[in-house]
Amino acid sequence: MESILIVEDEDIIAQNVTIKLKHLGYNNTYKAKSGEQALKIIEEKQPDLILADIVLEGKMSGIDLAQQVKNIPVIFVSAFSDEVTKNKAKNASSFNYFGYLVKPFQQKELKIAIDKALGKSKME
Repeated sequence: MESILIVEDEDIIAQNVTIKLKHLGYNNTYKAKSGEQALKIIEEKQPDLILADIVLEGKMSGIDLAQQVKNIPVIFVSAFSDEVTKNKAKNASSFNYFGYLVKPFQQKELKIAIDKALGKSKME
């Protein structure tokens, strides 16, 4: 099964996403609170997918992180659902943008987004 990196600076949300992923059969997950920490994990573990919040601890946003990552699909996870934020995320990282989930989201929404992102990534 694929590995997933959760980039989320709020522990409760990161834990909730981890639980949802485990229910979906994704037991190989990693967590990072900042973009800088995420880059280290990406280098070491090479996850198959990244779930990244847009607003993170540290100097990097989730969008900044996505711009630095190559060949790994990114699904943004954010409490911001306005079109400006969504378009900024999509346009800034269009080469590996694979979706946008608005918090809070259901397990079913997460599964659909992951299946779509991994399927599209494999086709490319």
